[in-house]
This record gives sequence, C-alpha cells and structure tokens, in this order.
Amino acid sequence: MTDTSLFAVIIADWWESFPPRSRSRGNIAGGLVILENLRENIDLDIEAHKATGSDQLRNASRQNVQKILARFGEERTLLQEGGRTNRGLMKNLQPLLQSLADAGMDQLSRESRESEIGNMQAVLADKARDIFNAEKNNFRLQVRHDITRAGWRDFGVGSQTTENRRSRGISGWSKALPSLSCLRHQEFGSQRR
Repeated sequence: MTDTSLFAVIIADWWESFPPRSRSRGNIAGGLVILENLRENIDLDIEAHKATGSDQLRNASRQNVQKILARFGEERTLLQEGGRTNRGLMKNLQPLLQSLADAGMDQLSRESRESEIGNMQAVLADKARDIFNAEKNNFRLQVRHDITRAGWRDFGVGSQTTENRRSRGISGWSKALPSLSCLRHQEFGSQRR
C-alpha cells in the first residue's frame, strides 16, 4: 500500500466502523466539513474544530457541505442543516482525527495534504451517492410493493370495461393513480423535476 492510498483507506475504514444504521448523512457531512477544515488548519485535535462556545462542528452548514459535494459532481442536497443538529457528531469524528494523526497527516507537505484531503472527500461523496441511490431504489420498491398488494381492480383497472371506468370518472392511469405519472417518468429515465 502506498502512502497516498493510506488516507483513502482510513476514511473508508472510519465509515465502515459505524453500524449500518449509523452510516448516516450527518456523518458524511461531518467528515466532509472536518476534512475541509483541515485544509486551512492541520490541527488534529477535535477541540480545534468546535464552533466558538459550542459543541458543534465549526463551518458545518448546508452551504459548505453542498459546495464540497459540488466539486465531486453531486448536486443533490445531503442535509438541510448541514450536520449541525447531530449531537453525537463530534464523538464520531474523534476516531477519524486520531487515525489521521497516527498516519502522520500533519507531516505531509501542503500539496500532498491537499491531494489526500481531496481523495478522502471523494470517498465520502461516493458514500453520499450510495445513500441517495439506496433511498431512490427503496422508494421504487415500496411503491411497486404497495401497488401489487392493493391489486389492479382497486385502481379501476382489470375486469371492468372502459365504459364502466369512464362512468365512474376513471379514464386512465392519470386519474386512477395521479402519483404514478411521476414514478413512470422517473423509472423510464425522463428528467422531470
């Protein structure tokens, strides 16, 4: 393993150290922001990264998180509040800072450090994409499951004739299931927003 890949492994190991239910958007945001803070000040003590008079992470805001993600081509909103409401965030970030200190991040040249921080943030941006994609797939699965359980007849489709459906005011999918039109566009690749 080369020194340049060591830090990407550290960030991936930090992420994997959380139980699956704790691999959250807040931890991604916190990791992105603390790494950004390390660009300006390589202090690896957690106290140096707290906002003045607070136990919150300094510079943790939606704007800062989105700006970092945009560098990696991700435009979707990770968090509305940028990780500021996560009470356990500082405790979660402590092992990351300790691992970076143990690996000698503070000994790297400024150029090498900038490069490694970018690599670690790229790993976290990929984790954000994984979360976005998992949520999207879960939504689709849930909608399909609900429709299948309800049965087509419940929506005015099936053995009824077209005339019978029209007399009840159901002439097609858009009236029977208004929300399906947006799913259809998502599923077949239309870029409606």
